[in-house]
Amino acid sequence: MNIAEITKMIELKAITIESLNAPIRNCKIKVSFLKDIKENNYSLFVTENENFELNRNNSIEDTELFIGSQSLLWETIQGKSEEETYRKLAQDIELMFPVEEGEEMRKFEVVKILEIDTSQDEKSECLSIRIEIVKEFNSSENYSTNVYHLINFDLKPTFPLSDNYESASVSLHVSNTSSEFTGITGKSIEEVLKKIFDVQVNDAV
Repeated sequence: MNIAEITKMIELKAITIESLNAPIRNCKIKVSFLKDIKENNYSLFVTENENFELNRNNSIEDTELFIGSQSLLWETIQGKSEEETYRKLAQDIELMFPVEEGEEMRKFEVVKILEIDTSQDEKSECLSIRIEIVKEFNSSENYSTNVYHLINFDLKPTFPLSDNYESASVSLHVSNTSSEFTGITGKSIEEVLKKIFDVQVNDAV
């Protein structure tokens, strides 16, 4: 059994500005740096955002999920240190996402992850809220948040099966852009944390 530690997590956002020659493109990629405890080498785990339609309570909802990347081969990148692995990744990013006219590639590092438990609220379908505090590369004062809800779903096939088939229960972290925690910004981790706690206290009142 191999044991790996996540030592770093970064998020890439490729945004194509709308113009006559280029359509709008919004691509988000998350890259986790994995340190093998035994071998002391580094590798990558890569996920990409995909849009899905989820059926909850007979209501179709458009949502965004991060799933294992099928198009990027960055998981083959390895190194003896975090710095070496990142250098190899950065070279691939420049090759695959060249900065062209109207194109912007923004890089963020996930510097802190919070889990807010809401399981005591019997009316809530959400088990917990995950808040990522991210810092933009090459900026010491640009912190913001990503918000995800952990929600239970029953997965059922769309084709008929036997009558005794039981649906599979699964929990997914679903992106939530309408949460009161979304859009919080600050010039430091401490400032963002204070704003998060202030929102939580106000909701509890």
